Amino acid sequence: ACTIACGLISSHLLSAEASNLSSLKQQQQQLQQQINQNQNALSQVNKEIDRMEAERKEYQLYLDDQKSEMINLMKDIAYYETAIEEKTQSIADATVELEAAMKLQDEQYDAMMVRIQYMYESGSNDNYLLMLLTSQDFTDLLNRAEYVDSLYAYDSAMLSDYEQLVSGITIMRDTLETDKRNLEAEQVLLDEHKVELERIMAELEDTISDYDKLVADAEKKAKEYKTQI
Repeated sequence: ACTIACGLISSHLLSAEASNLSSLKQQQQQLQQQINQNQNALSQVNKEIDRMEAERKEYQLYLDDQKSEMINLMKDIAYYETAIEEKTQSIADATVELEAAMKLQDEQYDAMMVRIQYMYESGSNDNYLLMLLTSQDFTDLLNRAEYVDSLYAYDSAMLSDYEQLVSGITIMRDTLETDKRNLEAEQVLLDEHKVELERIMAELEDTISDYDKLVADAEKKAKEYKTQI
């Protein structure tokens, strides 16, 4: 009876031990399976992090290029602003010169008309006879006639000079105004390009910020997986 009882006890203990061992192995398998799953998940997360960081780097490089272009663009805009200011001042100076030249032209014209009117009024037969009689000799007469002719020539030459001066300044001012319009048109294009660059840069910065958040979340998840391995 003792032998039978001892055998039953031993059999029961062996059965319980086998059951516990089987349960332990099952737990170990489940644990290993969970570890493997976490390692795979960690590997996938790390790959995703690498991919996002690579894409973020590309966006950052593109953003850096846009910033460099913006710097050059701002230099161009500053150049055109200065050029337009200089053209504006040159136009103002040319306008002052033109007004002064036109004033001199009008004064020369008025003076010439006064002399012509005087000579015309003095050109009667009596005055010609007086000029003949008062002339000391024929040479003196010629000199007086040449003097009258020289006045006409002088007035004509001066008036022509002033006309050329006015014409030259007018052409110069017109050229300056054309140059200024061209500069202003170019500046408008640069300003439009600046607005477009600012838009692109803002979008890139938002995209990079989104990648930073995604990478941070993925790194947090990777850290959690590591603690479970």
